[in-house]
Amino acid sequence: MALINKVLPGYVATLWMQDDVTPTPLTAANLSVWTGQVADIIGSSAGGTGTAGIQVPVESIPAFGADDASATYAVAGA
Repeated sequence: MALINKVLPGYVATLWMQDDVTPTPLTAANLSVWTGQVADIIGSSAGGTGTAGIQVPVESIPAFGADDASATYAVAGA
């Protein structure tokens, strides 16, 4: 899949992490073996099985016009 070339509203970046108390370190060789090593960590929404991992959202771009941002300030002595 090609990387997106602009930030789209509603975009969410996520990481997949092992959910064990003592996670298994993955080597470069492990990463090339999708079925035996990585597919268990990656969830089904990304093509894996998700039996040994959890999805952690790390960044979210709200839909345009839907963010709740506000600027609050006070003037000293007012």
